[in-house]
Amino acid sequence: MKAKYIKNRESKIELLDGEHKITIDFNTYDLLQEMYGDISIALSKFNGGVKITDLKKFVCCGINSCIENEDEHYTPYQIGKLIDADKIVEYIDVIYSLMNKSMPETKEIDEDEEIDEKK
Repeated sequence: MKAKYIKNRESKIELLDGEHKITIDFNTYDLLQEMYGDISIALSKFNGGVKITDLKKFVCCGINSCIENEDEHYTPYQIGKLIDADKIVEYIDVIYSLMNKSMPETKEIDEDEEIDEKK
């Protein structure tokens, strides 16, 4: 998938210290790529059963993408201290929803590729 298809999506997530904006955008994918070494590896970690380690990393990257000052960025360890165990399913649902909304429709890609082929 080409980067031009990624759509920025934002939501809110409630951690133990309060409400935070969380986003899936180019910066989020870049941060995930830094953590995992490859974005496809990062995305594969969120398919099927989600491990706590991966949940912390996705929440961390999604929140950090909303924070402009890098000195204020969270670490996955800090996020782990703020995660409310009773809301883990909610966190996973928010991330799944954001990821799905940030990815293009298959039809959208197909139409664009048809245009590219005609050039």
